[in-house]
Amino acid sequence: MTNSNRTRRAGPNTIAASNEAPEMRVGGDAARARPVTIFHETAGAVVMIGDRCLVLRRGREWVFPKGHLERGERPEHAAIREVREEAGLEVRILQPIGSTRYGFGDRADAVHRKRVDWFLAESDANAVRLEPPFSESLLLDREEAARVLTHAADREVAERAFEAASGIARSGGSTRT
Repeated sequence: MTNSNRTRRAGPNTIAASNEAPEMRVGGDAARARPVTIFHETAGAVVMIGDRCLVLRRGREWVFPKGHLERGERPEHAAIREVREEAGLEVRILQPIGSTRYGFGDRADAVHRKRVDWFLAESDANAVRLEPPFSESLLLDREEAARVLTHAADREVAERAFEAASGIARSGGSTRT
């Protein structure tokens, strides 16, 4: 993964991202201080190898490859790059399968808002070469993905991917299901 040039800070209290106590911040007291909002534009792929999808283990989480867009990068190109970086695979994008949004806080009193654009991709290779911090990979069928993926949003993305892949197979496309 690379650091994003597409991460933006916004809000009236951008200075609030400092390590100073709220009452020491420029522009207001603790009651008026609001956290900085940081927007992240990211992209990821559900990689189909045959009729199974690739998932990666990061710590205790099972996730799909994804990461930040670089300056001027299109989401589908970021998804291809992130799969290459995180799993060592070359993929071909088949179609977009939607986006997810979520947020989280951090220790610097910032609120992060993340949008992930998701793509269905395929690869003929299955020799995965994991980038740290990933420790393991699995190829899962539809039911296994529903059980193994850590986050509900990822389980929804997996369902969309399997549905799209089966539609491509029915129409004579190149995904093998």
